[in-house]
Amino acid sequence: MALLDGGATADEIGEELGRTRQAVYARLQRFQKQRERTSRTSGEFFAQLPE
Repeated sequence: MALLDGGATADEIGEELGRTRQAVYARLQRFQKQRERTSRTSGEFFAQLPE
């Protein structure tokens, strides 16, 4: 996330982390979905990932 916030492209992030561009995109999508999740019992949002 820090690399993305720093303006790095998906290709640059992938190279830095030893991953493909598609793997970077997949992980970003997973992070986005986690931010939107709520508890079924309490209705509260789950703990957010650090930004």
